[in-house]
Amino acid sequence: MGAGLTTIERLERWKETGVITEAQHGALADIVKRNRFSIYVELNALLYIGVVITAQAFDPDELTLSGDPRPAIDGVRVTAGGYSVSPAGVAAYADRGERLDALAWIDRAGKLDRLADSEGYTELSLSPDGARVAAVKAGDIWLVDLERMTSLRFTSDAAEERAPVWSPDGTRIVFASNRSGQLDIYERSIANASPEKVLLASPRNEIPAGFSPDGKWLLVTREEEATQNDVLLLALSEGVPADQRLRPLLHGPTQEGQATVSPDGRSIAYASLEAGRVQVYVRSFPDGGDARKVREETSAEPRWGADGRELFFRANDASNTMWSVDVSPTGALGTPRSLFRAAVMGAGGFSNSPNYEVSRDGRRILAVVNAEASREKPLTVVVNWKVARP
Repeated sequence: MGAGLTTIERLERWKETGVITEAQHGALADIVKRNRFSIYVELNALLYIGVVITAQAFDPDELTLSGDPRPAIDGVRVTAGGYSVSPAGVAAYADRGERLDALAWIDRAGKLDRLADSEGYTELSLSPDGARVAAVKAGDIWLVDLERMTSLRFTSDAAEERAPVWSPDGTRIVFASNRSGQLDIYERSIANASPEKVLLASPRNEIPAGFSPDGKWLLVTREEEATQNDVLLLALSEGVPADQRLRPLLHGPTQEGQATVSPDGRSIAYASLEAGRVQVYVRSFPDGGDARKVREETSAEPRWGADGRELFFRANDASNTMWSVDVSPTGALGTPRSLFRAAVMGAGGFSNSPNYEVSRDGRRILAVVNAEASREKPLTVVVNWKVARP
């Protein structure tokens, strides 16, 4: 059970094949949805994937977790193909070794210009002028000056903040925070120390994905019971009645997320499991009609070039390939082309922001990369792997 499928997909497959019961599926799915990081499920345990993998025992009869998370497998390299765990108790992982994650510019030929160690930055959002990047580090939002390579902590709440998004005019940042329990959406000004403003709060987890170019709409990824993730539109204009501020945009039978509006405001690109695997689609905006698949192979994490005529995306596999496709003003798609191979850190989920951004001239990509990904790593296989009971 590696990084190719989401946890919810695996649970569905296990239920369909009789590996777990309907009740076990419901309990595990509920636990998974309430946690920030991806959780990969073994029959009697939950695996929390990080630099150190920890495991927590799950009682399949009582349908509850027991004990505290304990170290399970140390040194796992959390990239595509870096680990796999089967329900039969076999674990395989690549030795992480020394991590050399870096924040770097990558040109269209794949040449890497390393700026600095990444320091744990994820979920990048480039400012409209291209001078700064907002990123998540250790549960807070940081602003990094890309010329001087200095950083400033933007949030310092004890809760977890994530998914920063710059407003089109560069004066504000919206982000998600779980300071009220679930993930709600907040807004804060860049220019002063004014307190955060709550933009959207509900009993469900909601994460900002991006603005429309005119700043009138905010794309929101919401976790739903039936479909796991949907994309909605939040109206930001004054005078919109409260019961009309939020409306569904992408509400299919499967997961949708990672949505982004083109700079001309005519199209929206997003990732979806509509065809049974993760693929990138383009639709007209804001009506959400005429879905067009970018390519047949698995793909994810779309980002627009500044002119809206080119869409970038990542192959959602171990190839570490960055792709792009031309998009006409009418939304017609050209033939996808591979740009380069580089170990850009994957987002890891439909509600997570990509770990790369496209420069304003479209000539480079700013990304968190693993500079050691090209080196061969030894593969360790563990049989009869079990989580110790508390």
